[in-house]
Amino acid sequence: MAEKRYSVTLPDYILPSFGWDEAEAPYRIKEALVMELLRLDRISEAEAAQSLELDRWGLLDAMARHQISAIRLIPEELTSEVAECIKVQEQ
Repeated sequence: MAEKRYSVTLPDYILPSFGWDEAEAPYRIKEALVMELLRLDRISEAEAAQSLELDRWGLLDAMARHQISAIRLIPEELTSEVAECIKVQEQ
């Protein structure tokens, strides 16, 4: 995957507001951008994990930090899943 570097200038209070130190800032900024793309359904979980070099569990931790649900279904899908679970349970 091709990558490109960017330089970002931030006011002094930004990093401490997030509880980040300067060493982790580049990764945390990248993580925030990737997680927002995931939240907007612009990339898949697999793409997010690859971009951040995370395994499945690391991705789930990152999603939790960014308050992104691990179960991402539209209402119709959720209704279908619940109906299927009830059907299986009744058998």
